[in-house]
Amino acid sequence: MNKEGIRKHVLSIRQELSSEECRVRSRAIQTRLFNREEFRRAKNIHFYISFRKEVATWEMIEKALEMGKEVAVPFIKEDGSEIGISGIHNFKKDLHENRLGIKEPFGSSIRPVSPLSIDLWIIPGVAFDPFGNRIGYGKGYYDRLLVQRGKGLLTGLAFDFQLVESIPVETHDVRMNQIITEYRTLVMNEPDGIK
Repeated sequence: MNKEGIRKHVLSIRQELSSEECRVRSRAIQTRLFNREEFRRAKNIHFYISFRKEVATWEMIEKALEMGKEVAVPFIKEDGSEIGISGIHNFKKDLHENRLGIKEPFGSSIRPVSPLSIDLWIIPGVAFDPFGNRIGYGKGYYDRLLVQRGKGLLTGLAFDFQLVESIPVETHDVRMNQIITEYRTLVMNEPDGIK
Protein backbone atom coordinates (compact mmCIF):
# COMPACT_ATOMS: atom_id res chain seq x y z
CA MET A 1 0.00 0.00 0.00
CA ASN A 2 1.30 3.50 -0.76
CA LYS A 3 1.60 6.27 1.84
CA GLU A 4 -1.73 7.86 1.00
CA GLY A 5 -3.51 4.50 1.21
CA ILE A 6 -1.94 3.79 4.61
CA ARG A 7 -2.81 7.30 5.81
CA LYS A 8 -6.48 6.98 4.82
CA HIS A 9 -6.79 3.48 6.30
CA VAL A 10 -5.25 4.34 9.68
CA LEU A 11 -7.10 7.66 10.00
CA SER A 12 -10.41 5.91 9.35
CA ILE A 13 -9.70 3.50 12.24
CA ARG A 14 -8.55 6.32 14.52
CA GLN A 15 -11.69 8.30 13.78
CA GLU A 16 -13.77 5.43 15.22
CA LEU A 17 -12.12 5.75 18.65
CA SER A 18 -14.40 7.13 21.33
CA SER A 19 -13.14 10.07 23.41
CA GLU A 20 -12.94 7.74 26.41
CA GLU A 21 -10.87 5.14 24.50
CA CYS A 22 -8.56 7.89 23.32
CA ARG A 23 -8.14 9.18 26.90
CA VAL A 24 -7.49 5.73 28.42
CA ARG A 25 -5.03 4.66 25.71
CA SER A 26 -3.22 8.03 25.85
CA ARG A 27 -2.82 7.69 29.63
CA ALA A 28 -1.22 4.26 29.16
CA ILE A 29 1.21 5.76 26.62
CA GLN A 30 1.96 8.63 29.00
CA THR A 31 2.83 6.15 31.77
CA ARG A 32 5.19 4.26 29.45
CA LEU A 33 6.85 7.50 28.27
CA PHE A 34 7.27 8.98 31.76
CA ASN A 35 8.82 5.72 33.00
CA ARG A 36 11.52 5.77 30.30
CA GLU A 37 15.01 6.65 31.53
CA GLU A 38 15.54 9.07 28.64
CA PHE A 39 12.41 11.00 29.68
CA ARG A 40 13.55 11.23 33.29
CA ARG A 41 17.00 12.48 32.20
CA ALA A 42 15.75 14.96 29.57
CA LYS A 43 15.85 18.63 30.50
CA ASN A 44 14.47 20.02 27.22
CA ILE A 45 11.53 18.19 25.64
CA HIS A 46 9.60 18.94 22.48
CA PHE A 47 5.95 17.87 22.57
CA TYR A 48 3.48 18.14 19.73
CA ILE A 49 0.11 19.54 20.78
CA SER A 50 -2.51 16.90 20.10
CA PHE A 51 -5.72 17.56 18.23
CA ARG A 52 -8.63 15.48 17.03
CA LYS A 53 -7.94 11.88 18.08
CA GLU A 54 -4.15 11.88 18.20
CA VAL A 55 -2.42 10.43 21.25
CA ALA A 56 -3.32 13.15 23.77
CA THR A 57 -0.37 15.24 24.96
CA TRP A 58 -2.03 18.09 26.91
CA GLU A 59 -1.76 16.34 30.27
CA MET A 60 1.78 15.17 29.43
CA ILE A 61 2.82 18.77 28.75
CA GLU A 62 1.28 20.08 31.96
CA LYS A 63 2.92 17.33 34.03
CA ALA A 64 6.31 17.84 32.35
CA LEU A 65 6.10 21.57 33.18
CA GLU A 66 5.20 20.72 36.81
CA MET A 67 8.28 18.45 36.92
CA GLY A 68 10.48 21.41 35.97
CA LYS A 69 11.17 20.27 32.40
CA GLU A 70 11.76 22.93 29.74
CA VAL A 71 8.97 22.28 27.22
CA ALA A 72 8.93 23.41 23.60
CA VAL A 73 5.98 23.06 21.21
CA PRO A 74 5.57 23.69 17.48
CA PHE A 75 4.02 26.69 15.78
CA ILE A 76 3.41 27.32 12.10
CA LYS A 77 5.61 30.15 10.81
CA GLU A 78 3.99 33.15 9.13
CA ASP A 79 4.49 31.98 5.54
CA GLY A 80 2.86 28.64 6.42
CA SER A 81 5.58 26.49 4.86
CA GLU A 82 7.50 25.51 8.02
CA ILE A 83 7.14 25.02 11.74
CA GLY A 84 9.31 26.54 14.42
CA ILE A 85 9.45 25.59 18.08
CA SER A 86 8.73 27.80 21.05
CA GLY A 87 9.25 27.37 24.76
CA ILE A 88 6.10 27.55 26.89
CA HIS A 89 5.61 28.17 30.60
CA ASN A 90 1.85 27.92 30.92
CA PHE A 91 -0.14 25.54 28.72
CA LYS A 92 -3.38 27.52 28.94
CA LYS A 93 -2.04 31.09 28.73
CA ASP A 94 0.70 30.68 26.10
CA LEU A 95 -1.42 29.02 23.39
CA HIS A 96 -4.29 29.85 21.06
CA GLU A 97 -6.05 27.95 18.26
CA ASN A 98 -4.61 28.51 14.79
CA ARG A 99 -6.46 28.36 11.46
CA LEU A 100 -6.15 24.54 11.41
CA GLY A 101 -7.75 24.25 14.85
CA ILE A 102 -4.45 23.32 16.53
CA LYS A 103 -3.27 25.15 19.64
CA GLU A 104 0.09 26.92 19.28
CA PRO A 105 2.07 29.82 20.75
CA PHE A 106 1.23 33.19 19.22
CA GLY A 107 2.51 36.78 19.14
CA SER A 108 4.54 37.77 22.19
CA SER A 109 4.13 34.26 23.66
CA ILE A 110 6.47 32.85 20.98
CA ARG A 111 9.85 32.18 22.61
CA PRO A 112 12.01 30.64 19.84
CA VAL A 113 14.00 27.55 20.85
CA SER A 114 16.84 26.04 18.85
CA PRO A 115 16.17 22.47 17.67
CA LEU A 116 19.77 21.74 18.72
CA SER A 117 18.82 22.20 22.39
CA ILE A 118 16.12 19.49 22.48
CA ASP A 119 17.05 16.31 24.38
CA LEU A 120 13.86 14.39 23.63
CA TRP A 121 11.47 14.88 20.71
CA ILE A 122 7.87 13.67 21.07
CA ILE A 123 6.60 13.37 17.50
CA PRO A 124 3.09 12.80 16.12
CA GLY A 125 2.31 10.53 13.21
CA VAL A 126 -0.56 8.90 11.39
CA ALA A 127 1.32 5.59 11.07
CA PHE A 128 4.69 4.09 11.99
CA ASP A 129 6.45 0.84 11.13
CA PRO A 130 8.79 -1.33 13.26
CA PHE A 131 11.83 0.24 11.55
CA GLY A 132 11.05 3.75 12.80
CA ASN A 133 9.56 5.01 9.55
CA ARG A 134 6.68 7.47 9.89
CA ILE A 135 3.78 8.84 7.90
CA GLY A 136 2.51 12.29 8.88
CA TYR A 137 -0.29 14.31 7.39
CA GLY A 138 1.58 14.87 4.13
CA LYS A 139 2.85 18.44 4.61
CA GLY A 140 6.44 17.45 5.52
CA TYR A 141 6.61 19.92 8.44
CA TYR A 142 8.41 17.56 10.82
CA ASP A 143 10.77 16.12 8.20
CA ARG A 144 12.00 19.67 7.44
CA LEU A 145 12.25 20.61 11.13
CA LEU A 146 14.02 17.44 12.28
CA VAL A 147 16.94 17.75 9.86
CA GLN A 148 17.95 20.80 11.98
CA ARG A 149 18.03 18.84 15.25
CA GLY A 150 21.06 17.83 17.26
CA LYS A 151 21.32 14.54 19.14
CA GLY A 152 17.83 14.58 20.65
CA LEU A 153 16.09 11.20 20.71
CA LEU A 154 13.11 10.94 18.32
CA THR A 155 10.08 9.30 19.93
CA GLY A 156 6.87 8.62 18.03
CA LEU A 157 3.66 8.27 20.04
CA ALA A 158 0.95 6.07 18.52
CA PHE A 159 -1.97 3.86 19.37
CA ASP A 160 -1.01 0.25 18.67
CA PHE A 161 -3.24 0.01 15.58
CA GLN A 162 -1.16 2.82 14.02
CA LEU A 163 1.78 0.41 13.69
CA VAL A 164 1.84 -1.07 10.19
CA GLU A 165 4.05 -3.73 8.65
CA SER A 166 6.10 -1.35 6.51
CA ILE A 167 6.04 2.19 5.15
CA PRO A 168 7.49 3.24 1.78
CA VAL A 169 10.56 5.40 2.46
CA GLU A 170 11.63 8.55 0.62
CA THR A 171 15.04 10.23 0.88
CA HIS A 172 13.75 13.19 2.96
CA ASP A 173 11.97 10.98 5.55
CA VAL A 174 13.35 11.10 9.10
CA ARG A 175 13.23 7.86 11.11
CA MET A 176 12.26 7.62 14.76
CA ASN A 177 14.58 6.15 17.40
CA GLN A 178 11.65 4.64 19.30
CA ILE A 179 7.88 4.31 19.13
CA ILE A 180 5.68 4.08 22.21
CA THR A 181 2.16 2.63 22.09
CA GLU A 182 -0.23 1.72 24.88
CA TYR A 183 1.08 -1.88 24.81
CA ARG A 184 4.75 -1.73 23.84
CA THR A 185 7.84 0.34 23.18
CA LEU A 186 9.76 -0.37 19.99
CA VAL A 187 13.39 0.71 20.16
CA MET A 188 15.14 0.86 16.82
CA ASN A 189 18.74 0.76 18.05
CA GLU A 190 18.50 -2.38 20.19
CA PRO A 191 18.77 -5.92 18.77
CA ASP A 192 15.40 -7.29 19.87
CA GLY A 193 13.60 -4.04 19.03
CA ILE A 194 10.85 -4.43 21.64
CA LYS A 195 10.96 -3.41 25.32
